[in-house]
Amino acid sequence: MKKRTSRIWLITLTALALLSLGGCAQEKEENTEENDPQAREAILQCCELIFGSAEETGNYHIRVTDERDGGRVDEYDCPRGADEQGYGNSPVYALSEPSMYGDEPWYAAAEQDWDDCRNGVVAEISYGRDAIAFIPPWGAIKTDAEYEHPGGNVLRLTQNGETTYYKSNTAHAAQLLFVYAQEAVMEKLYDYSLHVPGTETDYENIANEFCAQFAAGLNAAPRWFSGKPDDAASPVKERVFDAYYGTDYPNFCFGFGVMMRFDDPESSQRYQWEAGSGMSEPTGEGEYGDYYGWGMAADACRDEAGNWYVAGTWTGGGGIWLPYIGSSWDSAQNDATAAQLVECWFLSAGESHEWRLPNMIYARPGAELREAFAALTPEQAVELETGLRAVWDDPLYAESFPGGFDAKYNAD
Repeated sequence: MKKRTSRIWLITLTALALLSLGGCAQEKEENTEENDPQAREAILQCCELIFGSAEETGNYHIRVTDERDGGRVDEYDCPRGADEQGYGNSPVYALSEPSMYGDEPWYAAAEQDWDDCRNGVVAEISYGRDAIAFIPPWGAIKTDAEYEHPGGNVLRLTQNGETTYYKSNTAHAAQLLFVYAQEAVMEKLYDYSLHVPGTETDYENIANEFCAQFAAGLNAAPRWFSGKPDDAASPVKERVFDAYYGTDYPNFCFGFGVMMRFDDPESSQRYQWEAGSGMSEPTGEGEYGDYYGWGMAADACRDEAGNWYVAGTWTGGGGIWLPYIGSSWDSAQNDATAAQLVECWFLSAGESHEWRLPNMIYARPGAELREAFAALTPEQAVELETGLRAVWDDPLYAESFPGGFDAKYNAD
């Protein structure tokens, strides 16, 4: 199973941050005070304590308060150390590497400096008694690469109960740190919100419920979330395109997606969804005629408790898990017999019947194929032959399946 969306989002958010950094820098007046090396060391030390090295475990905590939205508070627990793809989660490298932000000067600051750059949203990332707070940039990114609400250039550090303030000439640090909060929203939308009770057995109902939950999550997301649409909806439709119905590991693949409306079609919020699979343009027809379509393929299966969850999303090739062959598509890399592959056939439906299983069955000896057919009921034999002929006898696949069904069935 594949899960790529979170990594795509983190890359996209980081890229957008880089594109807009120049604009943020222009918001702050040049500081003529002397650079304080101890200020940088204090910031780096605090980040190291909070985010940890790649080998560390536990969670750091993100708390974002939107003072302009009734004091709404959103909180997230995120893993320290490396993420599930093995990437480090710490911003220390970016803040210390000269080719990025390592050459930016830092100075001692005061609480008044912090108050002077408030913009309605305050974010804090903490671990134990250590915390780093910042005023994040948020809202739409304007044509001049400025955020609607520019970030602050002051950081508030809390270590061992003592609070100190440091400032820079830019809001780069706040923007970099806020990527972690944005990523946490996406993780919550996927990992914690998409679950369907195991009592539901209809795959189409489950798929549509996942999409409805995702749309609801987007609508409930905080307004500072950089990908928040003005509205999200999920029309009920056929979504499942590959399915395995065996009781050992029921799972299926479906078209995961929602419709999104953006009152400003050129907003940065919309462009963040273009990464990966992109978005379809509004059709101008029907209830959602002014909505953009977003989607990708997804894998769904049961967890240990028997409830359904989205195990991964993807935009390239994929397919269901099947007994004997797992997620493999390579007929040369497995030794499943024709009888075992035929068993998979009758416990599955969808795209796996359009190439994957026919290709693997064709790779088995003709004698095995005839033996597998002999074990079927007449009705099953007709169904299987019809399905295999649809692929093996197709002129488009003549080179892959020379002679078609008859030649293979009668082969030695």
